[in-house]
Amino acid sequence: MNVTGRSQRGVALLVVLWVLALLSLLLGGLAGWVQLESRQSLWLRQNTQALMAAEAGMNMAVQGLLDPAQRKRWIADGRVVSLRMDDTQLLVSIRSERGKLDLNSAPVADISRLLLACGAAKNQASGIAQVLESQRNGGQSPLRVVEEVRQLAGMSQALYAR
Repeated sequence: MNVTGRSQRGVALLVVLWVLALLSLLLGGLAGWVQLESRQSLWLRQNTQALMAAEAGMNMAVQGLLDPAQRKRWIADGRVVSLRMDDTQLLVSIRSERGKLDLNSAPVADISRLLLACGAAKNQASGIAQVLESQRNGGQSPLRVVEEVRQLAGMSQALYAR
């Protein structure tokens, strides 16, 4: 009977050790999960704060453009205006879209004038404008990026760089 009691105590010790090992693995996994959730919630909070600060900066810029008293500060020429929103430093820049030309819908005469202003010869400017017009009317896909202008016949690298 002495031998059986000893072997049962050995089995009980092994069972207790296995239970402790499984519990420690379970607690380690739980601690890792809590740490991951904490990191995710911190990232989500910071991301939300950044988005709200950016939206506040845009709204303040629109308000400044609409208010005649603040209009001198908010000029749409690309200059950077520094703002403080709670504990966030914002740098806001406004650019006007009025000075841009949509190459997919602009009249040929406007495109020619733009190319002339960039230093193209008169025949080169009208030729490039006509190529662009024929591309638009020929059923080809519209220009997606400005860099596609380089591929037009007659466009030189020097003219594109200007």
